Amino acid sequence: MSARSDDDFRDEIEAHLELEADRLAAEQGLSREEARARATRAFGNVTRARERFHEAQHWRWLEQVRQDLAFGLRSLKARPGFTLTALLTIGLGVGVNTAVFTLFYALIARPLPVTEPNRLYNIYQEFSGDYGRRVDGMTSLLALPEYREYQATARSFSGLAAYGELGLAFERARDGTAQGQLVTCNFFQVLGTAVRLGRGFGADECAAGGGAPVAVLSHRLWREAFAGDSGVLGTTIELNHAHLTVVGVAEPGFAGVGLRTADVWMPLPVQPLVDRQRDSLLESETSWLYVIGRLAPGATVAQAQREVDAVGRRLDETHPGRVTKVILQRGALFNAPEIQREGGIVGGAIGGLALLVLVVICANLMNLLLARGIARQREIAIRLALGGSRRRLVAQLITESLLLAVAGGAIGLGLAAGLPPVLLRLVDASTVQLDLSLDPAIFGVALLLSTLAALAFGLLPALHATRIPVASALKGASAISQERHRPGRLRSAVVGIQVAGSTCLVICSAVLLRSALRQATLDPGYDPTGVVSLSLNLPQLGYEAERSRALYADLEGRLTATPGVEGVARAEMLPLLSRHGEPARPLDGEERSLQADWNVISGAYLPLMKIPLVSGRLFTDAEVTGQGEQPAVLSRRMAGALWPGQEPLGRRFEANKVQYRVVGIAADVYHVSLQERPGYFGYLPASPADPRGLVFVLRMRGTWRRSPGRWSGWCTCSTRPSWSRRRHSPSAWSWRGCRCGCRAGWPRCWAGWRCCWRSSASTASWPTG
Repeated sequence: MSARSDDDFRDEIEAHLELEADRLAAEQGLSREEARARATRAFGNVTRARERFHEAQHWRWLEQVRQDLAFGLRSLKARPGFTLTALLTIGLGVGVNTAVFTLFYALIARPLPVTEPNRLYNIYQEFSGDYGRRVDGMTSLLALPEYREYQATARSFSGLAAYGELGLAFERARDGTAQGQLVTCNFFQVLGTAVRLGRGFGADECAAGGGAPVAVLSHRLWREAFAGDSGVLGTTIELNHAHLTVVGVAEPGFAGVGLRTADVWMPLPVQPLVDRQRDSLLESETSWLYVIGRLAPGATVAQAQREVDAVGRRLDETHPGRVTKVILQRGALFNAPEIQREGGIVGGAIGGLALLVLVVICANLMNLLLARGIARQREIAIRLALGGSRRRLVAQLITESLLLAVAGGAIGLGLAAGLPPVLLRLVDASTVQLDLSLDPAIFGVALLLSTLAALAFGLLPALHATRIPVASALKGASAISQERHRPGRLRSAVVGIQVAGSTCLVICSAVLLRSALRQATLDPGYDPTGVVSLSLNLPQLGYEAERSRALYADLEGRLTATPGVEGVARAEMLPLLSRHGEPARPLDGEERSLQADWNVISGAYLPLMKIPLVSGRLFTDAEVTGQGEQPAVLSRRMAGALWPGQEPLGRRFEANKVQYRVVGIAADVYHVSLQERPGYFGYLPASPADPRGLVFVLRMRGTWRRSPGRWSGWCTCSTRPSWSRRRHSPSAWSWRGCRCGCRAGWPRCWAGWRCCWRSSASTASWPTG
């Protein structure tokens, strides 16, 4: 049976009143008009009865929401200035917070592009006590024998894979270089990712001795270098002057499980072929491999943690005095312990600033709505006098706030979608894989922020606007004017929040700007003015030692004779760009090791960089023979740690299985990071027999910007070595490089820009208060 309509109910009421009037007229002798009036009085409010019937027959709340939305849209449309100001303000607050969440989510929480990514975990190691390791990347990475121990023992994992990263020279790539990964042969199986063309790696290709050198290309490199030709399978490519056979192409969108985009995957036994300067497969104390495993069905993280802890203790038994803490981290692009420690501080600071911006913005909007509520007092008083309930009016005002929040949130989503890619372009992040697309989690955060913001800035003004004396509000403009000029505790509290929040933002901006300026003006212990570096990729191109010596000697002579060049030296690296970790063991005194960072240099490096000597002397290239005991210069802090309270000059130590004698003590400099105090550092002599891997360091007299044309002509040779020229500064690197004169770019030091971004974001946001 269908429900009655409003017209039916109206007819029923009319019929009831007519019958009651007829009864009263017949029984009491009343006139028709009087009988009708008495029947109506006995029935009650006819209009209210019809409203109750209508509410019972319909979804009342849905109808009220529809009405509130329609009224709110009309109200906001009638005040375009207020609406536009509120939308832009909300968009800024929601956009900044959503952009921060998008970036952090992509780094540490977005699922990896593989099958069942929630079951993947990385294994890292942290050491304390007496330990010494060679570091190629981060200390928490593993050596190959350590990986094999975990693989053989940890039964909670259905599979453990390992991979190491290295740069490759590849002629067919767009810029002549590619990023490679040396992987175990179960790499693709553990990750659960398919190979689009061909196959992955077979077990025989990772067996002792290995098989034929093979490679799997990323889908991007396959499209870029081979135009998507399926005939690439079985062809031979040249990587770092080594010939490998292409056996597969990875599926689209897969670029590894690390932050750096991978272009080529090769089995681990290929490492000595593509990195001729070292054989990491034989090194048992070198941190260079990332290890990732998939939890077995039914296994728990706690069970896996107990097993890897047991492996760590067993490894420590062969290293007296060392304590290993094994860390399981859910698989993500950015989850190494060293990175998360510093990233947690940075993330907390950025997230806190973003939330503070949102708080100030909500206070601003709350103040606007309070002022608007005062201006609408007469309107609200009339509606209350006509029978509108306070609850109904509050709901209507909050609906207006929700409309503003939703529209502002949409603007914020647009800002969040565009801001992170811009920031990544500022740091030359073309080799980094970050998925910054807006997925349901990001939409959910934006919706949550918008809703909370609407409740934060809309609820109290709505309650305040409807808590008015109706009679005085109806008296006219004079009463309203008096109320408007009466401060009120709520408005005073909101102003206090605005002032406090804005003050905090100003202070944070000042602190972060001071941090950035400090890094830009900090005395690093050397003079970077006019320092330029020239690097060549001869090891990747297969240059042998003798051929490299001839090329380096020829280039050094030409550079020295170049007008404007004050000095030329060689070094393995320049400050703030990289690190080379090795343990040092003193041979005179206590038998213990000290983890330190090193730079391999020529004798002219320290004078050229103007790093002062505290005592002793510099070593000369003539006394570096490459055989027997070699001279070395240590930093003051390292010498004091190796031989506390003793004279370090003339003392002997061992590093990387070579014995050295201390001939000089240099001042401490900021070589690894500007955020940390100078650590243990030493300078080792470059081998005269093999200069590969060294860069030229030049001090110029301000003419370096006009020199690339002259220098690029020197690299015209049959193998076309790739080389680049850099200008050095303590907080950033700007460079113009060439691959035979055709490559240019401006990479910058992340640390310095990170502080500048935080400072700029804070400074740009605080005036909204």
